[in-house]
Amino acid sequence: MKKIIPFFAFIFLLGCTPSTPSAWNDFLNLPQHEILLLTVPENLKNVGIEEIIFAAEENTITHYGYEASVRGNHATVRIRLRLVVTANEITHFSVLQHQEHAGFGVILIEALKTNIIGLSPQLSAIETVLQTTAVPNTSLTETYDGMMPAIDAMLLHAAEQFA
Repeated sequence: MKKIIPFFAFIFLLGCTPSTPSAWNDFLNLPQHEILLLTVPENLKNVGIEEIIFAAEENTITHYGYEASVRGNHATVRIRLRLVVTANEITHFSVLQHQEHAGFGVILIEALKTNIIGLSPQLSAIETVLQTTAVPNTSLTETYDGMMPAIDAMLLHAAEQFA
């Protein structure tokens, strides 16, 4: 029994390790780019951002990527998402995991997944596009309250980096 517990502890710790640059490379599908993990500033950690990467080609940074785990429709529900931007557009968005029910939360997630790729990397652009989708009143959803501050922080951080 004593040998089994360390084995399961090891397996659990493996599942908790941060992503690797190669995992991000698979997500981005940018084979000519170098992917580097950055330190997450405390202000971004405070809104659930757990990882930041940049992708560079020929020593020029082309993309910033972010992974966050944010609160969903109640305190114990988490939503894990990734967002990648260039200086001019949102290039990738994925919800890696969620436990939302089929109501407002899933409607919001699906609206984001299908509508924000190609938008200007600004929260106002996302909010404008959400107004034209089937998302009812986003101000009433805990999912919105969890996701949007993290997305806004991602976009602001990337804008600062590209400036």
